[in-house]
Amino acid sequence: LISFWFHAIMSLDPKSLSRISLQICLLLLLLCLQSVPHSSAVLGIDFGSELIKVAAVAPGRTFEIVLDEASKRSHPNLVVFDDDIRQYGTSASSLVQRRPLRSFLQFSRLLGKPSNTSMIEALSSNFIFNEMIADEKRNTVRFVSPYYDPSQATVEVDPDAEPSPETAANILNIIASEPSISVEELTTMKLKHIKRMAAQEMNADVKDCVIVVPEFWSFKERQALLDSAQMAGLNVLGLINENTAAALQYAITREYEQNKTETVIFYNMGATSTKVNVVRYYADTSKKSKSSSKAATTNEGIGAFQVLSQAWDETLGASNFDIALAKIVTARAFDALALKTSLTKDFSNPSVRAQMSTDARFTARIRIASARAKKILSANTETLVSIEGIYDDEDFKTTVTREELYAECESVFERASTVLQRAVAESGVDKT
Repeated sequence: LISFWFHAIMSLDPKSLSRISLQICLLLLLLCLQSVPHSSAVLGIDFGSELIKVAAVAPGRTFEIVLDEASKRSHPNLVVFDDDIRQYGTSASSLVQRRPLRSFLQFSRLLGKPSNTSMIEALSSNFIFNEMIADEKRNTVRFVSPYYDPSQATVEVDPDAEPSPETAANILNIIASEPSISVEELTTMKLKHIKRMAAQEMNADVKDCVIVVPEFWSFKERQALLDSAQMAGLNVLGLINENTAAALQYAITREYEQNKTETVIFYNMGATSTKVNVVRYYADTSKKSKSSSKAATTNEGIGAFQVLSQAWDETLGASNFDIALAKIVTARAFDALALKTSLTKDFSNPSVRAQMSTDARFTARIRIASARAKKILSANTETLVSIEGIYDDEDFKTTVTREELYAECESVFERASTVLQRAVAESGVDKT
């Protein structure tokens, strides 16, 4: 419980946390606890680009992980518009292959981004082909609705209302009535879903939360998330950087000895980005202990830490391995389909291959199969990739080895090493 609240109050930038006594943090902790209503639960949200993890605390209850409808601890961060209802999380994942253009994935990477951001190209390279336009008034990005129907533009529908038998949330009312959807709207929908899950899990009112965000997010990106949280009915107590949260957790679980420092590297490769922090821990000698000589040696609770450096790669993550596997599978699928003379397309034609490389449904099947194969290759030297109905009811199978994946990922490994070397170089730490 102390660990969670300790994270909640630390919403400052890592550079601002260069020298903080744990005793001072505990004092701030008590002040923060007094400001929160005792009857409500508080959420900790790790709002990742692909997966979301949620923890909750409430008066009289232990620290709990909020499970989704499928009893999973991680919730896929996506929104899918089905025929008559919006789908979230695990239940939505199964619809991505069938409704790729109604599926919105990795949308949080566009929060607060300008309309000319290079992140749009990064999404395309990850086989996400939702059409996007610029919001000229706000200079942000909006997703185009492929099912926009001008005749539905006058329909008045609350997109956040819970569907019921009496008032079904018809897809025409949700999507077709609007030509585009903002990133903030999608984020609000997902946060509302999280809020409902947490309230059901905790059987308590949910309003306050702390959200974990990437170090490299700008003020505009953070503000966009705060705006979305406000629209979702959440009161954000603070935003905390990912590696800062990890550094704080490590800080409160270790002992501090006089005249001894410890340097720790926090290497955090997420789904779509990599963050590295170099942190130094030491006993805070600015406050003289009045306790026994034994306590003066260990100085539990009188520690401090300094963030020496931080580095990141905003487009390097686990999804890069998915992309590498997808390239292997796509090339082999094209070769196999080129031998099929009964298909409506000639896959031996380079223009057909170029067209299918950006086909949402075709690439969605390959992307999902590649992500599944990557997990298997982490524990096995080879795996069978099988895709049913990859095109015109034709099935496709191929075997991929770990060595083949490594060979395709040479540039990924180089980038992973570069961000680490940059963080160490900027920290001034002697690597010997």
